[in-house]
This record gives sequence, structure tokens and C-alpha cells, in this order.
Amino acid sequence: MDQASVERGSGAKRVFIWRYASEKLKEDFIRPRRKGKDLTVMIQAAVCRQGHSPIVVMKRDPQAPKKGYSANSWRWAMEEMLPKLPQDGFYLLQDNAPIQNRD
Repeated sequence: MDQASVERGSGAKRVFIWRYASEKLKEDFIRPRRKGKDLTVMIQAAVCRQGHSPIVVMKRDPQAPKKGYSANSWRWAMEEMLPKLPQDGFYLLQDNAPIQNRD
């Protein structure tokens, strides 16, 4: 069982344009560029011998700094996911990620 951050808008490759100094402000050579990510969500899922769990989109915690993800977000995802997992022979392993620890 683990969490992952899914981001849209990150990872843009650099584009190099060779030109003379006098051409640096020509509109043909100016390309708009987004800064940062425009959308980020966290998901959680589990994998076991019998298959995998549904992917749970984690909820942001309104009490968290910057209204992001917290231990509450992880707990809410667990409450949604655990009833859907096989009960026999299932062991829950955690990787001690900060989100799994209460503040």
C-alpha cells in the first residue's frame, strides 16, 4: 500500500533556440512557458497476491498547512480502502512516510 502524487503541468522539456542578440525580442522566438504545476492530487492503492485495491483519490485536509494533505487525508483514504481489501492473509505494510504519522 502506498501513496503517489500525480501532477499535470510538470516536467516540461527545455527548448533551446539559437539566435543573434539583436533577435532576442522577436515574437517568433518568444515561447510562453507555464511555471509550476497546475494540478496535483495524491492517490493511494494496495497490491497483494489476490490482486489490487481500487485507486483512492485522497482528500485534501482543510486544517492542514496550505490546505494540502495530512495524516487525516491518509486516514480517510484508509477508511475508504480497507473494507474493499481481502481479509484473509492480508498484512498491511507502511513505509513510514510523514503523511502516515500523526502530527
